[in-house]
Amino acid sequence: TMGIAGRVVDMPSDGNLERLRVISQPALLGLLCAKAAAHPRFRLRMGAGVRELLRDGGGRVIGVRLEGGEPLRADFVIATDGRHSVVRKRLGIE
Repeated sequence: TMGIAGRVVDMPSDGNLERLRVISQPALLGLLCAKAAAHPRFRLRMGAGVRELLRDGGGRVIGVRLEGGEPLRADFVIATDGRHSVVRKRLGIE
């Protein structure tokens, strides 16, 4: 069965039950921002369109290039750019 946002539910998978947390996107963003705000280098860029992913020589994602051309380097990139995510498409996970 599915639950409401933030509720732990049991979901059948191959005959076994797994623990799963269902959480709304706004609630998840709020949680991530609250935890990340404790780090002095954390910056949230709302409404910043992503044009492409930046990768190192081994293919590891090291940031993004914004629509205006500005490179934004990061140790951790989260694809929270909506239903038609450019980030997920570039990663090949959409």
